[in-house]
Amino acid sequence: MGRAVWDEMHHKGCCPDDNSYTVFIGGLIRQGRPDEACKYIEEMMQKGMKAPQLDYNKFGADFSKYGNPVILEELARKMNFAGKFEVSNVLASWVDMMKKNSKRRDATESCR
Repeated sequence: MGRAVWDEMHHKGCCPDDNSYTVFIGGLIRQGRPDEACKYIEEMMQKGMKAPQLDYNKFGADFSKYGNPVILEELARKMNFAGKFEVSNVLASWVDMMKKNSKRRDATESCR
């Protein structure tokens, strides 16, 4: 139901506040939809809103299970550009871990 309300707000051009975004993004992360969560974090930043108060370490961990490192890397760059250096560093470290794990998986598969 929350998603329907959110979509209706967007359709009508209503701009949710920081807290609404944070709750919505947190829900997407818990549902295993980090790609969508990234999209809304970027939207917040484009609107000049504060970055949501999330546990970005958990966000990176959840994203690493389901997401593409390129998307997370782009978000890290945007956070850095917006002056969110600590968040950017956390996300960048998760990107590095995702890339290392991907290389290990590729090496293991090529050995078979």
